[in-house]
Amino acid sequence: MDLQDLPLPLSSFTATLQRMIQSFLHTQLAMDEKDSILGSIPPDLKEKGSTLYASLIEGKGGLQTLIKYIKEQDPDKVSVGLASSLDTIAELELLQAPGLSFLLP
Repeated sequence: MDLQDLPLPLSSFTATLQRMIQSFLHTQLAMDEKDSILGSIPPDLKEKGSTLYASLIEGKGGLQTLIKYIKEQDPDKVSVGLASSLDTIAELELLQAPGLSFLLP
């Protein structure tokens, strides 16, 4: 099944998601956000944070891969790619709050 075969709201969602990701990646916002995100990570965890951020933006399973999956119109790959990107974002959030006694939603 292709994404275009999905019900209209889901198909529209993937098109919107692709536009938002591409817009983010092709603007200064990606660099501005990097400074903001890494600036809130403790110094001893910054290297790991930089690696995670780079993998989110450019790495396998990151946002570029998610865009590729959307263009391929494969809902299973889109689901996996989105989950991978969200996992990376969650890891970055945990680095921003080391020692947090509960998991972020």
